[in-house]
Amino acid sequence: SDAFSYSFPEMYKYTFPEIVVTNRLSTPVADRSILNYATVFGLRQDLEARYAADYAFLRTGKNPKASDYDNIVWPPDLETITTSDLSKSREYCRQVTDFQRMHSDILWDGIFMDCRGFHFRGDPQIVVKSYHSRQNIGLIAWNTGSSPAGFRTDVPGCIFEYASEPGVGIVNEHNMLAGNSIRLLTWKKIK
Repeated sequence: SDAFSYSFPEMYKYTFPEIVVTNRLSTPVADRSILNYATVFGLRQDLEARYAADYAFLRTGKNPKASDYDNIVWPPDLETITTSDLSKSREYCRQVTDFQRMHSDILWDGIFMDCRGFHFRGDPQIVVKSYHSRQNIGLIAWNTGSSPAGFRTDVPGCIFEYASEPGVGIVNEHNMLAGNSIRLLTWKKIK
């Protein structure tokens, strides 16, 4: 059990595993935590650029003002927009989306199994969820803290294949996981 044991995405993934669910954000940018959360819980990214101020921000980097949304009932979160580094946000969003596509057999098409089918030892700030595909089991780990943390996993009846991180590629599975980062550990089924 972890801090997210009773959160909505887990219940939804168990109840409607065949439904594609998006992490719909009413802002034209997303912070790293939101992108990691969505990846761990099998959500697709969905950023919105709905208003002229959103487009100006994306094109020029000019921060919108509250008055830019005077006629909007549910305006975008200005704090998220104005505190985001647009270049870093775009790059990480691209890296995470590419990462999800590259591992879509597990992260998008695999069956969400939550905390079942593996053993975890490590820092409690690391959340690990499992996805089962026909040939593999993928464990997606997220260091929810701000400092590097270590962990170990074992999947009975499987052989470890590789570990990968967005924007990095293949990594050593025993390396510390940087703060607010995710890593996919892929195991091959042998049974």
